Amino acid sequence: PAPKAETGDWTGLSADSWYAGPRLSEKDFRGKVAMVYVWSSKEKPSVELLSRIEEIWSSFREKPFVLVGSHRGGSNPKIPKACGKLGLTFSMYEGAAFRKEPPVSGYPYIYIVNHHGRVVYRGASDRSATSALVEALTACMLKQ
Repeated sequence: PAPKAETGDWTGLSADSWYAGPRLSEKDFRGKVAMVYVWSSKEKPSVELLSRIEEIWSSFREKPFVLVGSHRGGSNPKIPKACGKLGLTFSMYEGAAFRKEPPVSGYPYIYIVNHHGRVVYRGASDRSATSALVEALTACMLKQ
């Protein structure tokens, strides 16, 4: 029998699911802290939080950090234009996910994956997510 193909830790990063920002590959996450912002264009609170998520990205983009927006609810051709209109510069995909993604219950939803590949925060609070992000980045940078 043929060997099983490695699926890696991240899914949904293909070119056909990409909307905006830098295109990412599995290697872009290695040794870095990742924030995943799970949202739906059909949910007003998650759309309203996009600007705050961009602020987080702008504040930490020079650190060992990757931020990926993960739109859920089906491909939407209006999303790239909306990202441009909002001035979003972080990576945005349809359905991007960490293979150990915690159960997502409603939108918006944020989770933080530390540089060891462990989910260290999950929830809807951008403030709590930012605190977890700072802690994870501090631990990551201390190892260097």
